[in-house]
Amino acid sequence: MAACGDTLNGIKDGLVSDPRKCKFDPSVLLCKGADSDTCLTAKQVVTLKQLYADVKYPDGRIIYPGRLPGAEKNWVNFTTGPAAYKGTQYAYGLTYMKNFVYEDPNWDFRTWDFAKGMPVVDASWSRTALDSMNPDLKPFSERGGKLIAYQGWGDDDVSPINTINYYKMVIAKQTGVGAGADAYAPETAEFNHAAAKTGDFFRLFMFPGMGHCSGGSGPNVFDGMGALANWVQNKQAPQQIVASHSTNGAVDRTRPVCPYPMAAEYSGQGSIDDAANFTCKLPKSR
Repeated sequence: MAACGDTLNGIKDGLVSDPRKCKFDPSVLLCKGADSDTCLTAKQVVTLKQLYADVKYPDGRIIYPGRLPGAEKNWVNFTTGPAAYKGTQYAYGLTYMKNFVYEDPNWDFRTWDFAKGMPVVDASWSRTALDSMNPDLKPFSERGGKLIAYQGWGDDDVSPINTINYYKMVIAKQTGVGAGADAYAPETAEFNHAAAKTGDFFRLFMFPGMGHCSGGSGPNVFDGMGALANWVQNKQAPQQIVASHSTNGAVDRTRPVCPYPMAAEYSGQGSIDDAANFTCKLPKSR
């Protein structure tokens, strides 16, 4: 958090507003002597780096983005679990591979080979409704459909990077701007203009500190359905969605969440826990 949070967004709020800007190196946690709860062994450092790293095909193409820094305390739910092999992702992944991909209840993940295995996974994936990356939403937009997508930057189940990738793919399909999925690339002025055009029917909202669909350290309670209904019924596209965070049932922070690629910027005046003191602006280049 010290490396990724307050120094990047200019305010001390305990949130990582855009984890892509973080340059955290797990090697700084390497034990200088004996292993303890305050440091990491060399193997643990390697493992942590692998969790942050993108999973790739042998030729270097990204299969799925890695974990983002800043949400590690949420990893107990999906990534690490309370004990070895108890993370939800492990259970989902193992049963999917056994039952859907290989149809073999005795399949052992320790035998996995990316070069041989990924073509089998891709073929299986394409046969199911789980393959939902088609970016062609033109029929939906032409019928007057409106779409609000949202994602927590602190989500350790569904990658925020993958969600942004899909959003960029839709923009490229709708406007012809951009090559598609590259959530790591800084947004250009041309992209921002295209995003505004696609924003006539599709807007993405990224919530700093929010976990998987809800929860987390950032504001995560909001009226998305009300925003969507207002857009459809009153033709008022959401310029921001105000979210709140509560502790022990009492609201202790509100914050506007902005249509991507815009982000909430502090005015420099008033409480950082009051949404009224923030405005939506395009962020400075990463």
